[in-house]
Amino acid sequence: MSSNVVGKTMLELEYDLKDKPHTAFPFKLVKHLKERFDLSGSVIDIACGRGEHAAAFDELGLDVWCVDMSPAAAQFLRTRDTNLRVANLLTGRIPYDDNTFDVVFCKSFIEHVNADRLMSEMTRVLKPGGKLIVLTLDWWHTYRMHYIDHTHGYGSPWMRHSLELILKNYGFEEVVSEKFYYLTMTWSQPWTKFICFLIRRFPYPYIDNFTSRFWKLVRFSNEVQLLGYGRKGPL
Repeated sequence: MSSNVVGKTMLELEYDLKDKPHTAFPFKLVKHLKERFDLSGSVIDIACGRGEHAAAFDELGLDVWCVDMSPAAAQFLRTRDTNLRVANLLTGRIPYDDNTFDVVFCKSFIEHVNADRLMSEMTRVLKPGGKLIVLTLDWWHTYRMHYIDHTHGYGSPWMRHSLELILKNYGFEEVVSEKFYYLTMTWSQPWTKFICFLIRRFPYPYIDNFTSRFWKLVRFSNEVQLLGYGRKGPL
């Protein structure tokens, strides 16, 4: 007797509302990035997941489009049925035409895939002069946690210099590559990064708790991110 085992998707495992309930953070993050980099026009959210960041872009007035590997993605985007396309982002193309978008937004995905393939595709669909935003784990700080997610094994870890190099290699201008905290206090009050530095002096037990303010502070003081930005040069 044989049986078929169907595995759960990462969307089902990683973004279950019971373990990772909705918060105001995605809107705050998108608003911060929009204001800092003067984002406007059309935006595509690469590997959009639940769609919270896409919904934030939509609320802030951008024309939002999404691509994900799961047909269950972008549940919180009000134009989901029209503005979501499903594709195999591990091996396939982003299913949009060349030079389509003013902004390409890619959060927590480049570390899961072949980066050259993804960068080539993101550059292709971005208009000349368009802006690319990439957020990923900083390997320098998160090497202990990188492979907790088994799908990271398909891609590569990143550090500030390597992210800067790949952006420049694909012809991006005005490149920014910097360490970035998912703690909103650090965006307006840079001195608070010193608090994060002090917290990192102590051993960090990985606790996947997104409901406790204390563990959010501990976790995201340790899980330093990278923020990459670049503007696509003219053809």
